[in-house]
Amino acid sequence: MLIEYKLFQISAKIRNITRMEFKMKLNPPKVITFWIAVVIGVLGFLGLIIPSLPVVGAYAGWFLFVGFALLVLGLLVKGL
Repeated sequence: MLIEYKLFQISAKIRNITRMEFKMKLNPPKVITFWIAVVIGVLGFLGLIIPSLPVVGAYAGWFLFVGFALLVLGLLVKGL
C-alpha cells in the first residue's frame, strides 16, 4: 500500500512537470535597434553577394551574425 502511494506521488509529479509551460517573455525592440540590426544584416548580405566590397566583403559573415544577434537581444532585453 505504501509503495503504491509513493508510485502515485512520483507519477503525479512527472505529469505536473510535463504539463508545465515555459514561456519566454519577448519584448518588441526599439525602432532604432531594429533598423541598426537591419542595416548591419543587409551589409553582411551584400558582402556575401559581392565579396569585393571593401571591409564588408571580408567580414560578411560577422556582419550577418552581429545583425541577427542584435535583433535577438532587442527581443530578449527590455528597453533595448
